[in-house]
Amino acid sequence: MPERGGGGLFSFDGGQAALLVDGLLTRVARGRGALDVAMAERLADMATGAHVLRLGWSGTGDYAREVLGIAPRTAQQMIRTARELRARPLLREAVRRGDVSSRRAVAVLPLAVGDEEFTRNMVTAASTADLAVVLLDVSRGVRIQTLRHAYL
Repeated sequence: MPERGGGGLFSFDGGQAALLVDGLLTRVARGRGALDVAMAERLADMATGAHVLRLGWSGTGDYAREVLGIAPRTAQQMIRTARELRARPLLREAVRRGDVSSRRAVAVLPLAVGDEEFTRNMVTAASTADLAVVLLDVSRGVRIQTLRHAYL
């Protein structure tokens, strides 16, 4: 804990200072994820229709460069990521909360498929299998999705 006295208003030993700085940087990084998602979603909204043109810009790249100070290519990547995160709400919320960084979310996106795509991939893989195993979570019981998967 910080104590009064010594060399300034508060004095810390090296370990305490490191923990405080680590906690502050963690909060900043988590806030950054939420800001990245929010900014990317607004850019994606502006990219649809003529919204950017109405503001007097030739495209989202020009707007991002001149107003936000972001490279046009980075803005396009942010727009793509925002659109893909909209289809994956759990991953989107994890980035917003700061549990997953924006960079990691981009790496995970191809693997974070929705239920419909998962089912399609499962059927494709099962078409060559001789045996299928269905595992049930007994706390949830048999659900409609379980029956659908067992049928397929």
